[in-house]
Amino acid sequence: MAIPEEFTVESVAAASAGIEAPYRDFVTSAEPYRSLITANPWLKPPKRDEQLTWGDGRYYDTTVARKHTYWQDKGLPSPTKDIGQLRLDFHQWGYCLIEDGTSTEQTNALLNRVSDQAAAERELGIGYLMEAQQHVWALVNKGEVFVRCMSHEPSAVQAGPLIEQLLDEALGPGWTHLSFISNISYPGCAVRRYRRPLLTEGYHP
Repeated sequence: MAIPEEFTVESVAAASAGIEAPYRDFVTSAEPYRSLITANPWLKPPKRDEQLTWGDGRYYDTTVARKHTYWQDKGLPSPTKDIGQLRLDFHQWGYCLIEDGTSTEQTNALLNRVSDQAAAERELGIGYLMEAQQHVWALVNKGEVFVRCMSHEPSAVQAGPLIEQLLDEALGPGWTHLSFISNISYPGCAVRRYRRPLLTEGYHP
């Protein structure tokens, strides 16, 4: 099948010489992040190898809600199995905490499978490794337990029917997942001490 002349590499290049790229300046502007950090310096991430200091009001300078000076008296959601309370929390706070959403056995099954997968990807040299983290992408393709978890089957997530009901109420029927990924943070992750060679050559979380 002949390719139309307008689609050839030569034709596209000739028609693109000296053109104005209207979005290029924005793409290279570091926005909106630059403006966000300028207006909210507490969001600025620490520099490489910078030791974290507490009490400066940075985004990581926090604690659990029950100890936080601002949040400790706000009545934040607490874990519960009561769907009525979960519904109220979801509506008021944008999240709710489901007590025993997975059983101990289900939690261990998920943890063991993702740990094995992460180790295998490191061993094969295909692990997605950052300075102190590992991401295991596309879990739905990496184990039946993840398929059942993503579809909220009670065999993998005992609170599955309750979760589905809350999501249907919030999003309407027919919603879908965007992604399913495991983010693994190694010890010392906040200060980012570790280096890629350490991770790829036998470091085990």
